[in-house]
Amino acid sequence: MKKIVLLFALLSIGSASASTTWIPIKRGKITIILPYIPKDKFSSPKNIRISDSSGGKTISWDDIQHASKYKIQVLNEKGIWVDVAITDKTSFELHSGYTGKNSEYFQVRVVACNYNTCTNTGTYSLGYSFRKKVVFIHTDLLGSPVAESYMEEQ
Repeated sequence: MKKIVLLFALLSIGSASASTTWIPIKRGKITIILPYIPKDKFSSPKNIRISDSSGGKTISWDDIQHASKYKIQVLNEKGIWVDVAITDKTSFELHSGYTGKNSEYFQVRVVACNYNTCTNTGTYSLGYSFRKKVVFIHTDLLGSPVAESYMEEQ
């Protein structure tokens, strides 16, 4: 009987749009409303788009059903992913401090989170570059690397 009530509650609530899916549980005259937290990990956000905005770059993605929020990370020059924000929207504006020409950050990625946490809740999206950097490796006559130079997208 509990499975039928749970299924009915899920069907009547519908899909969440970057907001928590709530499940009402009624016991007599008392109703408790709990957040739905899936037992499986969320899939990675899809269709990530990067567009210019007045203050930097806007990152947007498709909603994942039952996700309550999303964590945004940027990749720095040392190869370390740095947490930037947690949002309940399916888009976020990274200001020019993260995306500008002199910034140390090169890529962005997103993960879906449940109501309680963003730790180990889903698969991260691929890293998407908002600034291109090309590394040229200069070699000697024998092919051994002797220097590197860089060219960045203007």
